[in-house]
Amino acid sequence: MRLEGIAGAIQELVNLPKIHGEVMEKTLLDCGKLILDRSKVYVPVATGSLRDTGDMSEQGTGWDMEVFVFYGGPDAHYAVYVHENTHAYHMPPTSAKFLELAVNETHDARQQILENNYRAAAE
Repeated sequence: MRLEGIAGAIQELVNLPKIHGEVMEKTLLDCGKLILDRSKVYVPVATGSLRDTGDMSEQGTGWDMEVFVFYGGPDAHYAVYVHENTHAYHMPPTSAKFLELAVNETHDARQQILENNYRAAAE
């Protein structure tokens, strides 16, 4: 962001909501991809069907954007059961709660993505 006089400062202020919305979109997509990639390390694999259903989608734009990371669907209707069944044995590093593990493990990296995206937008 470079300010040139009062007119430049006013224009930058006018553009802030748009810029912040774009940064949030990029950040949410980047973080969703990170969580999806990390969860694939932990998702139990018997045939690979469950792992292959891992995906993400987004809804909305800017500050209203939501990103969903998910497993399941017609090819793996059992995804929730596998995710929640903490009593089943899974060959390490796979595990129940594979999405939860990915979210928890990527906390610091997601914070860094946010900071990096805001820095890049400010340049």
